[in-house]
Amino acid sequence: MIYSENILICMVLPILVMLPFVHVRARRLFIALILGMTMSLCGAYLNSFFGNYYGMDMTEVAKYIAPIVEELMKMLPIMVYMLLLLPKDGDLLGFAVAVGTGFATFENCCYITQNGAELMRFVLIRGLAVGVMHVECGLILGNSAVLIKRYQTRMIPGMIGAFAFAMTTHALYNLLVSVEGLSTYIGFCFPMTIMCFIYAFRDKMDISKALDSK
Repeated sequence: MIYSENILICMVLPILVMLPFVHVRARRLFIALILGMTMSLCGAYLNSFFGNYYGMDMTEVAKYIAPIVEELMKMLPIMVYMLLLLPKDGDLLGFAVAVGTGFATFENCCYITQNGAELMRFVLIRGLAVGVMHVECGLILGNSAVLIKRYQTRMIPGMIGAFAFAMTTHALYNLLVSVEGLSTYIGFCFPMTIMCFIYAFRDKMDISKALDSK
């Protein structure tokens, strides 16, 4: 058993102490990191609740519950930030990616605390597979939020579509790694393969630039 709340407090307190000394835009990103970590903890509570309610084991929760719950937890602070503060496109995308990064960081810290960090192979898999997957989902939600902000008449369908896209990406990874054998290795490679593609075509995939050019 680990005390996830205590880990969260230990990670968040130094960031809170540091916030007054950084630029306002950097402060916004650090707050997004904290929100991502907090949403990760909330997601873990909800996963456990629904798992117990439906009598599922951890593998079933990862396949059927976690993608829905965890992407919803990431989406909530992003949508609140977009609707209340009306940020610029770049700030909104950066906030969303930071939420995904905070989510991944806290989840990985709790996971390796519980399961051990002595094997570098295991640590790299957590960082480059699960961690990158959460960052990618943050990118999906961030770019979708930019589109939603630009076309506010289609806000509800846009939010549903963004959630479905991120959830499907998350669920695909979880399904791949849940089956032993070749499927597991394909799953481990899936997030970094997608991220390499994003890096290679980053300029062409910039949503805000594409919208401005129209």
